Amino acid sequence: CDLQGLWRNELGSNMTVLATNTAGTFSGSYHTAVAATNKQILVSPLQGVQ
Repeated sequence: CDLQGLWRNELGSNMTVLATNTAGTFSGSYHTAVAATNKQILVSPLQGVQ
């Protein structure tokens, strides 16, 4: 299964998934567009295994 790409939801948040290696591990980033305060929203690292 190829998960690589940019995924965006209807609220404007996005998730970037980089290529999966031979062990099935992938990484990327998640950036939410939704906040309850005026503070800067930081990009979160993303890691997973398929």
